[in-house]
Amino acid sequence: MIILYIFVTIICLFYLCTCLRVPIVIWYYNRIKKRVAKYKEKDYTEFWILLPALREQKLVKETIEYFNNLNYNANKLHICLITTQKEEFEYNQKNQITKTTRDVVLSYLKENKTKYNTCLIHYPEEKGNKASQLNYAIKKITESSNNDCYFVIFDFDSRPSTDFLITTNKTIELYNQPDLLQPIPFFLKNAEKLSTNIKNTPIIIHGMEQSCRSGCIEIWNLMMNSCKLPLSPIYAMGACLCIKKSALIEQDYIPEPVDDLPLGFRYFINKKNFHLVPSIVLGDLPDTMKKVLNQSILIQKGNLLAIKEITRKGTAKHNLWRRLLILWEFLTVFFSKTILPYFLLLFAIFNIVNFHFISIIIFSLPFFRYLAGVIIMRKLACQKIKLKTFILGFFLCFISPFCLTYGPIKNIQLEIKKKLKKVDISYKKTER
Repeated sequence: MIILYIFVTIICLFYLCTCLRVPIVIWYYNRIKKRVAKYKEKDYTEFWILLPALREQKLVKETIEYFNNLNYNANKLHICLITTQKEEFEYNQKNQITKTTRDVVLSYLKENKTKYNTCLIHYPEEKGNKASQLNYAIKKITESSNNDCYFVIFDFDSRPSTDFLITTNKTIELYNQPDLLQPIPFFLKNAEKLSTNIKNTPIIIHGMEQSCRSGCIEIWNLMMNSCKLPLSPIYAMGACLCIKKSALIEQDYIPEPVDDLPLGFRYFINKKNFHLVPSIVLGDLPDTMKKVLNQSILIQKGNLLAIKEITRKGTAKHNLWRRLLILWEFLTVFFSKTILPYFLLLFAIFNIVNFHFISIIIFSLPFFRYLAGVIIMRKLACQKIKLKTFILGFFLCFISPFCLTYGPIKNIQLEIKKKLKKVDISYKKTER
């Protein structure tokens, strides 16, 4: 029993320490931001902004105009929208007659002039995913240009700051052209709007969970690796990812079907250079709990692919420490999002019955995480939510750990179905 108490105490301390990283993360982020702001760039890096799209007709005009309003050298920036035949195939299957995203993009580009070179690449396959679209477009771009450049990948609803590319260019020069750069995504652009309806409180709790993760884990990991302390593996975050072209080709392009987490693991194992871009990119929270749960399936699929990256042919076999870190990351994430929430709940109930103080600590963990997410949201993302939704979210945030178990459990179910019935697994669109 003593061993069990020690085990639970270590888990609780780990969660609390993660939340207590907040002031260090804010200090480090602002320190890098000030240093980059003072730096005078010597040249302009060539950027290709890649915007994969699926059923994004309503956002086409807004997205093209937003990215054409970024500040940068007009000769060094290209904006590429990537549509897919999968969308047209789906409409045909349902006998829907409607303009596709491709139709809307072509119509807009025909009728309007753009500040930057803005083009469309259409992925011609009926199957595939975001990573498939990206790899197809990158190969097409590479065929037409031998210049080394950086690909900047955004979700279609992502909204970087207007000076994002200037900041990224300065970071590239200041930190010796890293292979992978990562600004920080916060899926909070529509948080205040969603928080006006108290029924959306579970979605806001999910947003706080993601904010805490972005600040206390993603920024922290980038900080450690930027300081040459590889004590935890890097997550690449596909909602805003800047990749050096030569490094991407060397590492066999973007992993499929999940583009971001496995890519970060792959670069980490092979000792590629990472750096934080001191800039915030806002995206939308899913607007229904169904979409939140669908999103968790794809995210956890990325974590499951960690094993594939550890054993991938071409991986630097001698980097045993880094491979072990990724294995540990996989095991801890999988454990914390399957068994752990239910184990802690039962353990806490047992200690309530026996009047033990540790039950108070266990029940307080989700509240600390929620508050950490709120602080990160206000201090870094500069977003806010309605007070009544914040208060209700604070008292209901204990449900979050149990919602997180849906993704890995559903993935196990899908993998069993794939093996037994010999069928392909189809992942749903999860951006909103």
